[in-house]
Amino acid sequence: MAVNLVNRGHVVYGYDVNKSVYAALNNVGVKTVDNVEQCGDTDYVVLALPTGRESAQVLSELSTNAVVIDTTTMSITELEQVLSIVRSKELKYITARLEGGPKQAESGSLVLFIGGDEQLYRQSEEFLKQLGTPIYIGTHEQATLLKLISTSIIIANTMILAELSPLMRELGLDVNTG
Repeated sequence: MAVNLVNRGHVVYGYDVNKSVYAALNNVGVKTVDNVEQCGDTDYVVLALPTGRESAQVLSELSTNAVVIDTTTMSITELEQVLSIVRSKELKYITARLEGGPKQAESGSLVLFIGGDEQLYRQSEEFLKQLGTPIYIGTHEQATLLKLISTSIIIANTMILAELSPLMRELGLDVNTG
């Protein structure tokens, strides 16, 4: 996502606990920082973290007027913890659960399941469209549940295809088609 935004002319600050990625980020134009406070005055903060636990930690330390777009895949329990922090700090927060991988993130062709305040979504829609196709779902919980359901469907399809691949080979079908 950072590469995509840099390519669109945005100034992008990047922070990662794994500093070994900084050289690669700097090579594509991302300005790496040691902490969130070094980002300065930004319009958007995009979180892409391993779990909701890390999202809650970052949000508890964050002090910003920027719109926070959280792309972190998390459980409903983690989301409840995150939303508690968001409410207590009065953060402008959008849930953006992603469909797609690194290739789609870099090209700006992700699908984003959006949850949260609809007016805040509408105000942020042009920025979100630079990441991909935003689809406003409703509440944070609804967007998160849809993402979890979608992931379950992908896993089920993968398992079915794995089970069928010997039969496909036996019938002379190309198992790599698609």
